[in-house]
Amino acid sequence: MSSEPGDYLLTHRAPDGVMDRAMRAPVARSAGPTRALALAAVVLMVLGGALGWSLHGWMPSNDAVTLASDVPVRLALKAPGADSVSVAGTFNEWSPVAMATASEDGLFQIVLMLPQGRHEYLFLVDGVEWVVDPQATLLSDDDFGVSNAILDV
Repeated sequence: MSSEPGDYLLTHRAPDGVMDRAMRAPVARSAGPTRALALAAVVLMVLGGALGWSLHGWMPSNDAVTLASDVPVRLALKAPGADSVSVAGTFNEWSPVAMATASEDGLFQIVLMLPQGRHEYLFLVDGVEWVVDPQATLLSDDDFGVSNAILDV
C-alpha cells in the first residue's frame, strides 16, 4: 500500500461501474431541482417587482390620505346687493380666491374642504370690505385691529 497523495486504501471493492453510476446520479438529481428552484425564485421576484410597480399608481398616495381626512364645511353670509363674496383665512393663506355662490335672496354660500383643526377666516365682500361671519361663535383679534371668525373643525 502506498501513501502517496491520490492513493486510497480500499477495504472492499465494489463491482465495476457501480461507483461511476453512484457518483454521477446524485449530481444529476440534485442539479436539476436546484436550478429549477433557483429559476423559479428569480421568476417570482421579477413578477413580484413588476406587479408592485404596476399597482404603484393604483395605491392611494399620502395626498389622498390627507384629503380623505378633510371635512366639508359650509359657510354662508347674507349680503343683499353684493356682487361677490369670497372667503379667505388661515386655510388658504388669506388669499380670497374661494368664491361663494349667491342665491336670489342675497345669501352667499360656499362649501370648503378643510383639514381638521382651528381656522381663522373672514368674508371679503365685493373685493373691498372684510366682514366677520355673523354666525361665528368664536372670534380672535389679529394684529391689525380686526376680529377674525374662528372655526374649529
